Amino acid sequence: MGSLEQLVATVTAYKGSWHDTPLAQDVKMFLWRTYDKNDDLIYPTTKHWDLLLLEVMADNSYARLNKEEVLSILFGIIHRTRIVDGLWEQMFSRDVTQQLLRRLLALEY
Repeated sequence: MGSLEQLVATVTAYKGSWHDTPLAQDVKMFLWRTYDKNDDLIYPTTKHWDLLLLEVMADNSYARLNKEEVLSILFGIIHRTRIVDGLWEQMFSRDVTQQLLRRLLALEY
């Protein structure tokens, strides 16, 4: 996937199971390659990103997030997946990651 726009289109169009799909891993790699090129572990920068995620999920208010918040949540989920097995894929299954990626795309353009 070359661009964020292509990534969002691919993820949005995907209709299969997210369990063990290479596409979920591709999204992770895209985010690392694009937003933390040097593996500096700069995200999450937003304090309590997990509480913020719960709030936006509860009231479907993804549009209120700024770029730093979106990236903090995405990378926070990636990091937390090391502790909670399958969390990354669960967020796709619940359409959370797709919402965050669409918001990121809107903020980038």
